Amino acid sequence: LRAVPQIEDIALSTNGARLPELAPRLRDAGLDRINMSADSLRPDRIAAIARRNLRFEPVAAAVAAEAVGIAPIKINVVVMRGINDDEIKDFGRLTLEHPWHVRFIELMPVGEMSGLTWEHVVPSDEVLSRIAELGTLTPDGGPARGNGPVKYYRLPGAPGSVGVITPMTHTYCASC
Repeated sequence: LRAVPQIEDIALSTNGARLPELAPRLRDAGLDRINMSADSLRPDRIAAIARRNLRFEPVAAAVAAEAVGIAPIKINVVVMRGINDDEIKDFGRLTLEHPWHVRFIELMPVGEMSGLTWEHVVPSDEVLSRIAELGTLTPDGGPARGNGPVKYYRLPGAPGSVGVITPMTHTYCASC
């Protein structure tokens, strides 16, 4: 793909489980950036949410990608009340240390998530309020490419940003 002149950007959506091992080869093959799904920072919780034996360290995966020059790194988190919402600030803190873009996605209780209810939805305003406990959030443009329906914010001095995707509490389809 990198050899095709019209292709200017190559991105990969991944759960990140094999990034520590594959990041150098992916970068050598022409990968520019990643979107990594990580609904927890805890390997045991990741396995429980995925309902399979998927155990990995999301921070180690992102660090491996960053170390070989893959950027931007976006980490997508589906926030679920009582399941992983206690990690919101932990994810937010990552943006204070790394130039990563952590994107919080409101739970849509459909498909595989249909067993969850509105009680599990954590509205984006609540997510931002919890992150604001770390510092004042200011609106930000986010990374240069591939933003979609995300509103980005930055904590003071943070090299990364936090974003919210709001399918349940705000209309966002026009920007998809």
